[in-house]
Amino acid sequence: MKELNNFLTESNFSKIDSNKLEKIVTKIREIENMDNENMDGDEYIDAFEALGGGPGREGTVSKDVLIQIISLEF
Repeated sequence: MKELNNFLTESNFSKIDSNKLEKIVTKIREIENMDNENMDGDEYIDAFEALGGGPGREGTVSKDVLIQIISLEF
């Protein structure tokens, strides 16, 4: 969790779009040493939309919402 918080702090994201969310999810997977081959692009888009982003990779996701969810889940 500390490594992820450091990554988010160093990245200095004010808003999170779908591309930034992909970077964050990839970082989470790296931290957990998971196999990225099992994650396809649709799962990233679904996660982005579930966090408040629009369909078709439109809009942004609040950094605070993402941090809150990560803190609760991990």
